[in-house]
Amino acid sequence: TVCEHVVTVTTPGDCVDVVVTDYGTAVNPARKDIIEALDKAGIKHVPIKELQEKDTVIYHGHVSDIAEIHAISACTVHPTYYPEGMSNVLLESCACGRPIITTDRPGCREAVDDGVNGFIVRQKDSADLIEKLEAFLALPRERRREMGLAGRAKVEREFDREIVIRKYMQEIEEAGHEL
Repeated sequence: TVCEHVVTVTTPGDCVDVVVTDYGTAVNPARKDIIEALDKAGIKHVPIKELQEKDTVIYHGHVSDIAEIHAISACTVHPTYYPEGMSNVLLESCACGRPIITTDRPGCREAVDDGVNGFIVRQKDSADLIEKLEAFLALPRERRREMGLAGRAKVEREFDREIVIRKYMQEIEEAGHEL
């Protein structure tokens, strides 16, 4: 998968795919639309470059092979509140054995069993997001590994290509009988 804007936050011994700081929300300066939306909402933000200079984040920019990021990440955090459909970001993270932290919304909640392979956060609730991030970071390394393995098992069990194709074919056949 290709990702346009990938950011990792340095933490002792790990990298976590999120930017939550005391300074506010880090935003790529090229995304003027996001900056304007944050300004309108009164949400404090800082340029990613400023956080890079402080060695708080590593901005990877455009990434052609997200597996490289999964290899150095302990967890994928995807706190979206936009309509996602089924999130490939989350499914790929689970397939790579990474725990996930994501929003309680359609297309995201289906990929996580709360507390098993990651955590679910309330939409637009930064306090809940921070709480879940801190809970994840407090977990022993072995528990994090178990969460990642549980995510891999979930993807194999529920989202395997053959399962999805079989379900589509079943729906098509049922729709054909109804016509």
